Order: sequence, then C-alpha cells, then structure tokens
Amino acid sequence: IVYADFLYLNDEAIKSIEIALPSMSKENTKATNISLLEVMIKAAIDANAMGNAKYYYQNLINLDSTPDALSEDVSIKIYYDLIN
Repeated sequence: IVYADFLYLNDEAIKSIEIALPSMSKENTKATNISLLEVMIKAAIDANAMGNAKYYYQNLINLDSTPDALSEDVSIKIYYDLIN
C-alpha cells in the first residue's frame, strides 16, 4: 500500500494501479483491501480510466458501505455517473 501511495503521490497513476491491483486478496484484512481500493480509485481518476474507477468504487462500496470522507469526495463523480 505504501509504495502504491508513493507512486500515486508522485504522478505515477498507472504504476500505482499496477502495484495495488495484484495486492488485492481475500486473505488481506478488510482495511488493507479498502486502502488499496481507495488508492486505485484516485489513480484511475487521474489516469482518466473512469471505467476502472467505477469498478473499483463498486468494490469499495461492497466492502465498506460508508467510505471515509476523502474517498467519498474523490468518488462523488463516479457515483453520479453510476446512477445517471
């Protein structure tokens, strides 16, 4: 998670996703998978990969129906795109 965050913060959105995505696992804690999804959502938005961002957001909502405020703010556009 730390390296994926680092890449995202250094404008390496695609590389961030490439690191975070294979790290997703049923064996991870729920909190770990939530953190990975949060990074992937932000990175996908920055990479203009809205289809991927929507997919990651749906997975986040499945894990945590009330995501933290930052994730919710970042994902608000995705949510409105899903319902429209």
